[in-house]
Amino acid sequence: MLTPHKTIYEQPTNERMRAFLRLEQLFQHIFYCLKDLSSLASRKTMQAFIDILETMDRFDVKGELLKELERSIDYLNCLRLSPSVDQEKLLSVCKKNSEFIQKLHAIPGKIGEGLSGNPLLSGIRQRAGIAGGPCFFDFPAYHHFLKGTPESKNLLFSKWLSELEPVYSALELILKLVRESAATYPFVALQGFYQQTLNPKNCYQCIRVFLPGNSPYFPEMSVGRHQMHIRFYTLTDRGEGVPSRDKLSFEMACCVI
Repeated sequence: MLTPHKTIYEQPTNERMRAFLRLEQLFQHIFYCLKDLSSLASRKTMQAFIDILETMDRFDVKGELLKELERSIDYLNCLRLSPSVDQEKLLSVCKKNSEFIQKLHAIPGKIGEGLSGNPLLSGIRQRAGIAGGPCFFDFPAYHHFLKGTPESKNLLFSKWLSELEPVYSALELILKLVRESAATYPFVALQGFYQQTLNPKNCYQCIRVFLPGNSPYFPEMSVGRHQMHIRFYTLTDRGEGVPSRDKLSFEMACCVI
């Protein structure tokens, strides 16, 4: 859960989690832009859909979601013997996981296959290498769509989202479980640097660093099987990161579910 007045930096520790966090950001972009159906916002929404399709083309999203949901159930089942765990809540989460697994298995082929063949999306993807993307003079159909009514754009975007609903719903559950799997503890970085030995038996999914919202620092993290290194930086007016030499406090959660 997001901590009030904190900036959270997340470092995924495997390719699956990298893809999940990237997809989450793209869906958040769509949901935010749907509040504004102007031509400019609709271009950004369209680009987010295309980026999702590109990610799904390079990454077996359906298969990886199923693997993660099944892995989560195995992990949660191990907690059933713990007296400190809310068993009712645990059973509810396991049931949700099972429902998503059944839902994904019921989908024939790849998720979002219908979008891949959409003429509008295909036309934009073909022009992806052009600086600035498609312009009104080389893709009039796209220009016509962007100038359409908010109702017509909302109808099409909502239809596309419904095809991708199994992805973002499963993602939402998985990332919620990962983020809530670890408590947050205080730490101190000396001369802007922190390192920690990791237990290689733990399946770390994501490292989350919490800093005050007004902090001048930001972290760059390197996470391996045995060690984690965090170097804190400040940002110059030119946008250049400068390594900090300060002693600073931060909070961190190592998510291992």
